[in-house]
Amino acid sequence: LKCYEEEHEEETAREATHTKTITKTCVPSAREALACLDKGHEKRSQGAQGEAQGEGEGKGTFRSFKRQRLFPHVEGNYPTHVYLSASLSHSSVGVGDGDACGETLTGLSSEITRGFGVHVFPVGVGVGVGTNDTDTRPSPSAPSTAATKTTSDSCKWPLEWHVSLSRSVVVRAGQIDTLVGLLSKHLRKLKVKPFPFHCTLGDLCVLVNDDNTTCFLVMMVDKGKEHVDKLVDGCDKVFRKHGLQEYYKERKHHVSLMWAPGEERHMLEKAANEYNNSKYAKQLRAMSVLSYSCRVKIGKQVTSLLQ
Repeated sequence: LKCYEEEHEEETAREATHTKTITKTCVPSAREALACLDKGHEKRSQGAQGEAQGEGEGKGTFRSFKRQRLFPHVEGNYPTHVYLSASLSHSSVGVGDGDACGETLTGLSSEITRGFGVHVFPVGVGVGVGTNDTDTRPSPSAPSTAATKTTSDSCKWPLEWHVSLSRSVVVRAGQIDTLVGLLSKHLRKLKVKPFPFHCTLGDLCVLVNDDNTTCFLVMMVDKGKEHVDKLVDGCDKVFRKHGLQEYYKERKHHVSLMWAPGEERHMLEKAANEYNNSKYAKQLRAMSVLSYSCRVKIGKQVTSLLQ
């Protein structure tokens, strides 16, 4: 019995020592926990500041949130998108007024942030914020000599915009030549006249991407959408032949102005309703949209199909 008691006491002592070790290793003190939280907050703050200054993914961007990939990166797969390149101007001759447009968009974005607490970011050609973006090289027929306009708050508003003619899809390397060839052939056969053509803008609206990670403040295309419909029909025909997903059944032709994270959708919708009749929306509606080139972007390669 004495031997059993001594053995029991030794086992109890070992367990107590083991419990102390676990407690010391796994459960930090209150001071240590607060220090860890402070470090984590500091790291996140530095990361947000770096992203807001354009560091990290996306050269020349101004944002504190990162747009997510629509598709995972797979060797031999290329994100593909067909679109119309367009400029916004005050007259029918197609001379882009970047100063006026940039001032209007800067004013609108500031009002949205101030009034609804939603941080919105420039979107369009040449700002590098997603798979739908196109290159920054101006077209020979483009009315501007620069792809973006830098405003006083370091945001870059594009002088070149786009109207989507297809969804963003994934194309295999072996499909590229036939896809580009057939797109060029079918779109030229359509003989859209006049081309280039002008559109006008309608209501402010909010749209989301397919996985709801990003929402966009857009202006709907009003006059001229019959020409856009015709081009979408041509793209759909080629996409069907390649087993690619066609454009949305409910077509909402639009020009995207700015974007925000998907969770801001409802607040951005309230802002769109609030500012739909504002001076900013009226100024944008007064501009003409000149669609001067039809392009396809496959990976990083941009090819002109019609201009």
